[in-house]
Amino acid sequence: MISFCIKNNNPVIVNYLYNSISLLNIDDIILTQKDFSKYKNIIIHYIGKNSNEFYNELANVICECIIKYYEPLLIKNALRSNYFYFDLEDIKIIEQNCNKFTKNLSDDFDDKKICLWSDILKYIINNKSMILDRFCLF
Repeated sequence: MISFCIKNNNPVIVNYLYNSISLLNIDDIILTQKDFSKYKNIIIHYIGKNSNEFYNELANVICECIIKYYEPLLIKNALRSNYFYFDLEDIKIIEQNCNKFTKNLSDDFDDKKICLWSDILKYIINNKSMILDRFCLF
């Protein structure tokens, strides 16, 4: 059996992950959601035999979540910390342009997704849990 836990406190992200994992077309997944100390935890148990498929699909769900919910935040933080000499209005315009650009990238130009997916895959194979916010910040 393979077990993995994703920890997060944002209810929108927790719901997105839970729903996306529950919709995976993989048999033999037991999915639960529990609150432990500081985090809401999504606990995934896989009792099937095709661990590669399980890890690949889980990495894909986490990758999509990071791109959807964390990429805009990462752009905002990078702009505010690296380009502090711009006024807030200019930062907002640059941020909007960056977000439009990243959303309009075609699927053929998805090197970031491939790199992110492979890093997530390595992480979930070698670890039992992930604090999603921390993973995105490092």
